[in-house]
Amino acid sequence: MRLDKYLADILNLSRTDAKKIIKQKKVSVNEEISTNTNLIIDEINDIIKVDNIKMEYKKYIYLMLNKPRGYLSATFDKSDHTVIELIPNNFKMKDLSIVGRLDKDTEGLLLLSNDGSFIHNLTSPKKHISKKYYVEYSGTLKENACELVKEGINIDNEYTTLPGLLEPINNNSAYITIYEGKFHQVKKMFEYLNTKVTYLKRVKIGNLELSNLKMGETKELTNEELEKLKG
Repeated sequence: MRLDKYLADILNLSRTDAKKIIKQKKVSVNEEISTNTNLIIDEINDIIKVDNIKMEYKKYIYLMLNKPRGYLSATFDKSDHTVIELIPNNFKMKDLSIVGRLDKDTEGLLLLSNDGSFIHNLTSPKKHISKKYYVEYSGTLKENACELVKEGINIDNEYTTLPGLLEPINNNSAYITIYEGKFHQVKKMFEYLNTKVTYLKRVKIGNLELSNLKMGETKELTNEELEKLKG
C-alpha cells in the first residue's frame, strides 16, 4: 500500500492532506523519517508513526450499531437518511457494507463490516443464522401462534418460513426468533397470526446480543463478540 493512502485511510484524511503531513516530515517508517508520498509500505508489519505516535492499521473492521427508526439500511440514498450517516468519520473510509438489513422503521442491532467472508457467513441463506426480535403488536395472537411459528408459516403463498420460536411476554409484546431475513418477514408473520406489528427491534444475531448502546451509537466489536458470531 502507498504511504499516502495508508495515512488517508487510518487518519480519515484526504489524499492531499496525507501528502502534506508526509512532506512536513511528520511521518516515519521503521523509525526513519520519510517524505516519499509514493513509498510502498507493508501496512501490517512496517512501523508507521505520525508525530512519533505509532499507527495501528486494521485491514478489517466490525461494527455494531443500535439503529434508530427513520434510517435506511443503505450506504447512500438521494432522499432518505441512511445508517452510514451515523457511523463515526474514522470508519467511513473503510468501504463498509451492511450485514443483514433492517426496515426503515425497525430499530436495534445492525452490523457493518468490510470483511466479505464475514458478511457472507452471516447473510447466506444456507447458514440459517438466528435473529431475535422484540415485537409489540396490536390485536390478539391466534391461540396456537407458538405452534404455528414453530412449524413454519406460509407467507403470501410464496415461501414457508423455517421453524422459529415465539415467546409471548404479555398481551401485546413478544420475542420472536427467525432463521431467515425475508422482506418484512416478521411483520408478515404477525399479520398471519391476526395481529399488526407496532414496534420492532432486533436484539440478537446468532449468539451476539445488542450491547448497552445508546440509540444511534456505534462501537467496534470486541474479539469475544466476534467469536460469538463466528461460533
